[in-house]
Amino acid sequence: MFFVELSKRGKTKFVIILTLIIIKTEPAVSASLRHIMLIDDDIFINTVTKRVINRIAPELVLTIFLDAQTALEHLINSGQIPDMIFLDINMPEMDGWAFLEAFNQKGFMSTIYMLTSSIDRKEMNRALSYPNVKEFISKPLSQDKFREILGR
Repeated sequence: MFFVELSKRGKTKFVIILTLIIIKTEPAVSASLRHIMLIDDDIFINTVTKRVINRIAPELVLTIFLDAQTALEHLINSGQIPDMIFLDINMPEMDGWAFLEAFNQKGFMSTIYMLTSSIDRKEMNRALSYPNVKEFISKPLSQDKFREILGR
């Protein structure tokens, strides 16, 4: 709080009180990032990831799928390709690898982050061999990691 006292040659005094309020906000997300897709069969991890994304960038649209096959069918049928995908590797029926192959065969373009519980170096190297896979991230996604991804 700041106090400023003004007077005009012995006449009426004015006291101005200024209060400075600082509100910490997250910077706006890049205009090119509007839609994130999360593909993971673990409901708990999806809940945690959703909270992280909504806390840091609530303006983003988040679409969540519990299996890769349904996510792929949605992409094919809707034509709405997200700007970013968080993809688990180990899922029943269609795993993350099969999703990546089909996604790339369709010619879809999106930045993909492998969000997985795997710590296998071979899997990390395999994931990073795909040009659209940017990083291999251990679950759960942290706020700091998401800020780093967004460049904040």
